[in-house]
Amino acid sequence: MPDHVRDIDLFMRRYGARAFGPMFFFPDDVSKTRLEPIMADSRLPGGLVALYDARGRLETPVWLPGHKVIVFGDVLTERKGEVRVWNSRWHETKELPALRALLQLPFERVIMSHCDEDPVHTRTEFEHALELPPWEG
Repeated sequence: MPDHVRDIDLFMRRYGARAFGPMFFFPDDVSKTRLEPIMADSRLPGGLVALYDARGRLETPVWLPGHKVIVFGDVLTERKGEVRVWNSRWHETKELPALRALLQLPFERVIMSHCDEDPVHTRTEFEHALELPPWEG
């Protein structure tokens, strides 16, 4: 995510891993590390797959097929134990259709970054979130 590249330099110093990220950044979050771009359907080390974000490429969920998990940055949130989809101006027209398309993947869990409680949730909770009004946070 463009606003989450701020920590890439720290991870590079600490772990020395290859750096992947978005093709553009917010002006205050430019990394010194050169990033290999991630786009929908990119295949990443370890068999990870970047998914379509439906938010103007500001969010790229990643599917970990070997673990049956999808990891989200800011598309989803959890509030008081309930998974919700963050509101966007594309919620009905782009975001929900893209998230519903992910149901074709054989995942069992979702992991997300913005949570009140637990960041790990079930596929059933994800499916339920698609039926709720968007989170206005």
